[in-house]
Amino acid sequence: MKFLNTLRRIFFAELKTIFTDGGAILLFFVANLVYPVVYSTAYTNEVLEELSVCVVDSDNTGLSRKITKYLDNTNELSVDYKVHDMADAKELFDNGKIHAVYNIPKDFEKDILSQKQATLGMYGDGAYFLYYKTAQKALVYAGGTLSAEVEIKRLMSKGMDFNSAKKSSNITNLKVFNEYNPSGGYGSFLMPAIIYLILQQTLLIGIGLLGGTQREKNTFKYYKAFDNKRGGIGALVIGKAMAYVLVYLVNFILSLYVINDLFGFPNAGSFTNQLALTIPYLFAVSFLGMSISTLFKTRVQSLLFLVFLSPVMLFMVGISWPLEAIPTFLKIIFSIFPSQFAIPAFIRIKLMDAELAMVSVEYIIILIQMVIYFGIACFAYKRMIHKN
Repeated sequence: MKFLNTLRRIFFAELKTIFTDGGAILLFFVANLVYPVVYSTAYTNEVLEELSVCVVDSDNTGLSRKITKYLDNTNELSVDYKVHDMADAKELFDNGKIHAVYNIPKDFEKDILSQKQATLGMYGDGAYFLYYKTAQKALVYAGGTLSAEVEIKRLMSKGMDFNSAKKSSNITNLKVFNEYNPSGGYGSFLMPAIIYLILQQTLLIGIGLLGGTQREKNTFKYYKAFDNKRGGIGALVIGKAMAYVLVYLVNFILSLYVINDLFGFPNAGSFTNQLALTIPYLFAVSFLGMSISTLFKTRVQSLLFLVFLSPVMLFMVGISWPLEAIPTFLKIIFSIFPSQFAIPAFIRIKLMDAELAMVSVEYIIILIQMVIYFGIACFAYKRMIHKN
């Protein structure tokens, strides 16, 4: 009973501390709303459409005009410029008016009709991967359509009917279904991971900020009474963590449900499974943050260290670069952070509707981290109380 009373007192006291500290409010509430909205807005247009391009038609024949039409008819491209000189196309490209140049060489139609291999040149904007990928994809579609049409006409000229010619040309009706990511967009994959990482990083920074404030004001000495009680330190650590987790469960629902649905990102997973993963994740992060917070003597130190760590974490969780390509020793070092295991599990639950049993390895590791970091936090707080 005394343990529960202590837990309740600490829980409400920590909530009061959060709501009366301007820096904590900024991190715990404002940042967790602003960042998801900004990122979601940036990734709203997940698939590039109507990319402005130029066609250099050196052949100026029926087939060259037809391939130009096919390029323009794709959803990805808009043929805004048609010129006869590569120098003009280069000028348009250098001025930023177009993102790709398609070169139709002289004798393009002649080579096709004589069944020689015809070449289509593409000069893409390699500095921007999505531009280049989109321009290349559209060229494959347009070129494939023209090749099929020419082949069918050639077979029909030999006396075949249309259906027989179509079958003989080995044309495949390709239908693409993007499982778990209907739009095939980068944002649909990226946003759950980014928001889950934002929850960790803002929570770590906020707890570090509050811990630095405690060191500045020397308030650890007021926890002496808890050290003299049986289970007092445990109640102190759990009570504080419960306050953080409560606040961040609200952030979790707002970010990954309200904002997610507002911007139309997919959400196939069960809320129960997502919550079952998120609660121990937030507790593990809270205990880790409390352990780290005892190392900072001022608020500024916590901000400098943890803000510096955030861009590195974005890279290490496998969002911007595949985990398989990251050196093993770096993965081992950063495995101390719960996000390394929680984010892959969360993506599978949210986008693929995986059950907890399907992410059992990651889930067990997070539970182990939660227990270990709880023990470390208790030791760190006990040490700081004695030190003060």
